[in-house]
Amino acid sequence: MQFGFSYNRRFPLDDTYVKFDDPRAFSYESSIREIIYEVLSRHAKGISYREANAGTQIDSQMKDEGFNVAIKVDWDTGLIHGGNQFNCGTWMDKMGESCKAGNKGFPGTPRDGAAVEINGLLKSTLRFVLELNEKGLFPKTSVISQDGSKVTFNEWNQLLLDNFEKCFYVPLDPKDDVKYKIDSSIVNRRGIYKDLYKSGKPYEDYQLRANFPIAVTVAPELFTPELVLKAIQIADEVLRGPIGMKTLDPSDFNYRPYYENSIDNDDFSTSKGRNYHQGPEWCWCLGYFLRAYRAVHQTTHPSCSSDDGSPTDHLHQLLSVRMSAHKKWFLEC
Repeated sequence: MQFGFSYNRRFPLDDTYVKFDDPRAFSYESSIREIIYEVLSRHAKGISYREANAGTQIDSQMKDEGFNVAIKVDWDTGLIHGGNQFNCGTWMDKMGESCKAGNKGFPGTPRDGAAVEINGLLKSTLRFVLELNEKGLFPKTSVISQDGSKVTFNEWNQLLLDNFEKCFYVPLDPKDDVKYKIDSSIVNRRGIYKDLYKSGKPYEDYQLRANFPIAVTVAPELFTPELVLKAIQIADEVLRGPIGMKTLDPSDFNYRPYYENSIDNDDFSTSKGRNYHQGPEWCWCLGYFLRAYRAVHQTTHPSCSSDDGSPTDHLHQLLSVRMSAHKKWFLEC
């Protein structure tokens, strides 16, 4: 990758909103190296704005509060937090649309707070820039936080290493809750990694979803091997379907596995397909799950790793079984 290669920017450097045909649009350039640093530094300082042209002209379903965007880093943990209960800050972006059911403007999955996969991707990015710095390809070594203090990439990286599992892991044994940031009264399933941390509705933190394997895949160093092995095995049993991953634990009160966007009735949870990510299986999530399953079992499970650390035939067979429905469908096409 040519980190010095420059691209034209859609907007000016001072964040002024301009239309695409304005002379200032695409008139500035930034290198890939500069863009990577800008993304990290903007998040470090905090991001707060209202969407341009906010209103029904850009989203006919969202409530007014949903157009307000706020992202910040909690410098006690290093975690990125963002969103609110009226917008959809991640890929789980289904907005309620039914006036009849009263769910119009209420996201099915707001996922505000610190999302597990977003923070896994953050850790992966910090590792990447630190490796580039060691090779002399990325000269920047720090960012400025909200209060004006300097935080090095090494310090930010270490904050995540020290705090990720404290914030996201739900231990199997309730006696271990004191080691983690846990509200034991709202735990639904143990031995898992939370989907969120400090969301607007606390119970949503503790929901088991198919997002944590993304973090396992991109930032395995955040996870204790024996803990994540059990969590992956639970996800394999609870979430994995024939061709995809359930988007919510079937034991969750909000689990609604059938998506029918054309039905407009008085059911707040499902009308106009509000449950798009509240149970229905998604295929792309299985790819990250299988990558996490392979990596975790190869490094942790004795029957899945050879003496030289390479994967065993047994591990390959386990993966093959989990892709059998895909192979069947490909052959039938």
